Amino acid sequence: ARAHAAAHSPDKEPWALGPECEAVCRRAIERRYRLLPYFYTVFRRAHETGEPIVRPVWWAAPGNAELRHEDRAFMLGPDLLVVCDVSPDGSAGMFNPDAALPGMWREIEIVEGERDPQLPRLFARVGSVVPLGPVMQHSDETPVDPLGRIVVPDAHGRAEGVLYEDDGDGLGHLEGQTCTTRLTFGDGVLTGTSDGGYTPAERAVEARVFDAGGVRRGGVEAGSTLRINLH
Repeated sequence: ARAHAAAHSPDKEPWALGPECEAVCRRAIERRYRLLPYFYTVFRRAHETGEPIVRPVWWAAPGNAELRHEDRAFMLGPDLLVVCDVSPDGSAGMFNPDAALPGMWREIEIVEGERDPQLPRLFARVGSVVPLGPVMQHSDETPVDPLGRIVVPDAHGRAEGVLYEDDGDGLGHLEGQTCTTRLTFGDGVLTGTSDGGYTPAERAVEARVFDAGGVRRGGVEAGSTLRINLH
């Protein structure tokens, strides 16, 4: 979103609209920066397969005809669901993933103060591992360190995900200078197996596991495994 203004129009920057608006916009921007590794992976997948980046909710359950008219939520790639009420008076109400798609989604938080009622609610697909980056002021401010993970295990305690990386500039990705890391979580252990001609810099890895009992936290160094007690 961009706030455009002309010479004789009111200021439209978030800080010109009061501290409450500024705080909401800051949280939304911080959420976006944390999701950049996931977005980059989803864009690569769209390039390779033609799958849309933004998807209607029925994409998660094509056989559910009731979802074909649902416009209060949308998917971002395969593993995230965005739910919001954009009606001026709140009359549209919130889409309820638990009712429409039981057992498929778990609400997550990735920035402090994210449960702000002015922000959309964010859900991760059960059985997924979503890659995250740190909060930054611009994408080249610092290396993506630590590299985060949101882990949402399924009923069997397992989850999978993918992280795509390259140099971020130039044409090296056309010559195989890419790195695809397949993330697997099971038995309380998070592992990653990488392939490709690009080697990212070493960095710390942090993970948050969302399960039925709440959030479990843990962190490991790159190249190691993450062991988390879910009991």
